[in-house]
Amino acid sequence: MQKMGPSTLVEIADYYHVEKPSITRRVHRLKEQMLIEGVSSKDGRERMIQLTDKGREVYKVCRRKINQLENEVMKGIPDNEKNTLSQILPKIQQNILNKGAENE
Repeated sequence: MQKMGPSTLVEIADYYHVEKPSITRRVHRLKEQMLIEGVSSKDGRERMIQLTDKGREVYKVCRRKINQLENEVMKGIPDNEKNTLSQILPKIQQNILNKGAENE
């Protein structure tokens, strides 16, 4: 969500395909740690949140570590195979989400 800027809880829940109460609990914990903060929205009924300065720093550290891990696990894999993988994995994810929706 860092790249997306301020977001509502509903937007975050939709992005991660989880229920809003799950996001609400996590948001509360992140606020306690001063990693996110509430911001004003055009529609006063929506709760918008964004990263604090501390949250952005934590994000940068985590992003670097994730990039390092991704580079390590993809080492030796040709670019064309990486591209194929990046096209296939979202389709697999969507199939999993669709299957879960069928079972509800």
